[in-house]
Amino acid sequence: MKSKLVALLCVLTIVFGLIIYFAFPVPTKKIFPHSEDITVIHVELVRHNDVLTTYFAEVANNQKEIQGIMSILKSESYNRELAYKPNLTNSPNAIQLLTNLYLIEVNDKGFLVVNGKKYKMMNRKDTVFNQLYSWLEENGVTSKERD
Repeated sequence: MKSKLVALLCVLTIVFGLIIYFAFPVPTKKIFPHSEDITVIHVELVRHNDVLTTYFAEVANNQKEIQGIMSILKSESYNRELAYKPNLTNSPNAIQLLTNLYLIEVNDKGFLVVNGKKYKMMNRKDTVFNQLYSWLEENGVTSKERD
């Protein structure tokens, strides 16, 4: 009887721990622990309204611009999500950014993937995507414009 009680307490502790782990917000400092060390942000992929557009936008050695982009990502609160090999680039609206430290994917459904870890935005689900997309329209060059 005593061993069953100990086993039950162990299971309840694990379940409670997992609920806390996934239910409470993750500080953005834990998602982007070295964001002040980013020196380059390169846009890899943009999909908007299910149309794939290759934007060429790169910010290098401009800390004000880099921190501006990172502040868009940090403006939201995130929860952890359970995912196996998350990939947001197949979403109808997605942006993929590559930095010297992180591979970042964002979509308009409120998901963020950073170096293979998936997070869900808690509040303004499409705002981060829309702000990044607006930044790209202002500062990026499409593959058609580049040729």
